[in-house]
Amino acid sequence: MEHSKGPWETDGRVGHLDIVCPKGRIAMMDCEDDAFWAAELEANAALIAAAPDMLAALEQAYQQLNTWMNDDKWDDEDEAVMEQIWAAISKAKGAD
Repeated sequence: MEHSKGPWETDGRVGHLDIVCPKGRIAMMDCEDDAFWAAELEANAALIAAAPDMLAALEQAYQQLNTWMNDDKWDDEDEAVMEQIWAAISKAKGAD
């Protein structure tokens, strides 16, 4: 499964934000024009818009860590980090 290519960005005003990519709208977020909800809406929209960048960074980190697996310093904690990264990548790609 492939996601829409980035960059993803937020577009809109307080109370209504779109997440857009070069092809168009990915998601539409609506919220009451209450100051508390508006800040949360903007934070959620920013998180969603960052998703392709975070996925790419996780994939790169996973590949880099994979090359270090033969290092004598590799331990169970490192393995746990690798499992968390792989789980996040799988979830993002719809394979969880």
